[in-house]
Amino acid sequence: YAESNNVLYSHPTTLATDILTNHPNTLLLQPSFDRQAQQGFDFMRSQPSTNRKVAIYYGSSRRDSTLAIAYRSKATNAGFQVLDFRKTREKLDSTATISEINKPGHVALFSSVESDGTKILNMLTKKRVNAPLLASSLAFNMQNITPSFFSGREVYLIDTDFIDTAKPLVKEFQTGYFAKRNTIPSIYAMQGYDALLFFGRLLHKYRNQFRSGLDTRIYADDYLLTGFNYKNSNDNQVVPIVKMDDMRWVLANGQ
Repeated sequence: YAESNNVLYSHPTTLATDILTNHPNTLLLQPSFDRQAQQGFDFMRSQPSTNRKVAIYYGSSRRDSTLAIAYRSKATNAGFQVLDFRKTREKLDSTATISEINKPGHVALFSSVESDGTKILNMLTKKRVNAPLLASSLAFNMQNITPSFFSGREVYLIDTDFIDTAKPLVKEFQTGYFAKRNTIPSIYAMQGYDALLFFGRLLHKYRNQFRSGLDTRIYADDYLLTGFNYKNSNDNQVVPIVKMDDMRWVLANGQ
């Protein structure tokens, strides 16, 4: 219907860019697999290390393997050596090829299994590999894990659902939502609020010049999450990478 009537179509969940092919009016609310891999790799490559080696581990879902393959492609195209590339379901303590001698400059983990983050960090400790870790936020149980667990570890998380709970706007929204609903707003409630506010503002301001409004600038202000960037793209280019700072998660890549 959207295609035949020239109507904007925003897909809230998919990360694959296949749906964008030959569909200029389709937008992805989330950054695509390729976008996450590229920005994640660019961020890790920007860190002060001359070691151009990487180890990549991934979970059993298609999402996990797709991200891992995309990341490996970015690394090899940039001249990095991939020391290890394997699934987390293996017994990594014995099968992983990295070591104190064969050390990567950083490790990447793409997994939807919330115990895999701890598994990888424990493996790195046993192998005496002190390297930064870039991981999907889904690889950790963020509700139960304590901030002190990351003390002394250089861990960065790709978290497309990141919400800075210290933002006054977030606190105000949570308070108002609780007053009306008698429950704490879920991530879906916050995403829905942001999406409706973003597209409503653009339609009001640009009307039939909607594409030019998307290409004008990055929209990061007045949103509960980290905002929107569709400049010359149809997927959201905002890829939040967070780190632990003073016992709370903060943006590490300055989105």
